[in-house]
Amino acid sequence: ISITNQDENLCFSDNLLKNSDFNITKRKDLDRIQKRGWSYSKNIPGWKLENKGKILQKGFERISPPEGASDYFIELDAKPPSKKHPKPDALEQTIQTNRGNTYQLSFYLRKHQANHNEALKLSWNDGTKTNKTHTLEAKTTNSWEQHKYEFTATSNQSTIRFEELAEENDSHGILIS
Repeated sequence: ISITNQDENLCFSDNLLKNSDFNITKRKDLDRIQKRGWSYSKNIPGWKLENKGKILQKGFERISPPEGASDYFIELDAKPPSKKHPKPDALEQTIQTNRGNTYQLSFYLRKHQANHNEALKLSWNDGTKTNKTHTLEAKTTNSWEQHKYEFTATSNQSTIRFEELAEENDSHGILIS
């Protein structure tokens, strides 16, 4: 996942997202990932999680991240809803932006289960209102699909949010890298 400033006056723009590779620092989560190839996590540094995220490691169920990506990727909706966590899973991060500048968000999606619909809602928010929402469906379990979106910042910060659809809150999640 990356967000870059598309201002034509810049000759280079770094990825504005923190920990866009979903690297885990909590020893307990790392040990689980190394042992079985995945772990549920309540904390992914740099990201705000609603409910838990499932971190998967390269090679789990023979899935490799897209070329050039890190060894980790996320599954939203990895657990069925419960009394403790009735809402859909979500992952978000707030970045510093410049009002009027255009930014490009780029990420990959992939289906985890062939026989289930797997989609998410992507939105960006400027601190006062949600400006744009896209519903995206992963089409295949065979490869990663790249998605790119541009947005123009309307304030000095923007929140990017990936959220599973409420009607698909069934423990069969979409993969994000």
